[in-house]
Amino acid sequence: MLNFNVEISNTAHAVVVFSVDRSHLESIEEDDEWFVGLADKFTLKNQFLSWNSTSRIRGYLRNLRQAINKQVRDPFIRKRVFGPLLHKFKVKLRENGYHGCYFDRLSLRAICNEEGVFPCEGKYYLAMCDEDHPVKPAANRNSRKLFEKFEYDHQVPQCVLQDAFIQASQNVLRGMVLNWEYFYSMFFTRANVRLVNGIFCHEKGARPTIKLDEKSFFTDRKLEVLTRSLNRLRICSNSV
Repeated sequence: MLNFNVEISNTAHAVVVFSVDRSHLESIEEDDEWFVGLADKFTLKNQFLSWNSTSRIRGYLRNLRQAINKQVRDPFIRKRVFGPLLHKFKVKLRENGYHGCYFDRLSLRAICNEEGVFPCEGKYYLAMCDEDHPVKPAANRNSRKLFEKFEYDHQVPQCVLQDAFIQASQNVLRGMVLNWEYFYSMFFTRANVRLVNGIFCHEKGARPTIKLDEKSFFTDRKLEVLTRSLNRLRICSNSV
């Protein structure tokens, strides 16, 4: 099979070339050339692609932890406020497999289409990419290497998210209830993350047109207490 594939050039554009499509082959035994240059632990294409996504997501959690350690000097606040919040993030990330599904061709939540083609979703101010930057990483080794040039782009940048999260979280000591799931979605999920060609479409710097929803920073404490009470009542009634 032949596949249109996009390769990086020295110009501001992509070069479209024909290349062999071996995406129907999955294991290292079937397509050993695809795995050249990868660690020995990778023996399946989907295994590597999923890891490629999870490693990025794990990096965002590390970045957040580093930002907290840098900005919050008080060890009591770091432990009392941010310790439990980071733990919640980590638990939910584990439950979601660190969102490796985004690059897993077999997952219903994958960013690619049924043929395993991943789109470049374009610069942050565009509804979609205005260039032709798709890539089919499982097709061949060149495609895989090109896909490694693709990046997750936070529409609201990480630095803005980190500052907002750190400032908002410290209100917990005043009795406010942080909506940590909102921040989770903005740091780690497709609610705020799109896939872009890192060379052509990942624009960095200030993004004044994109704002956080400050009304989502906190939850209604009374509503949360009521919900917990109702849940306890259901548990008690079920145990009778």
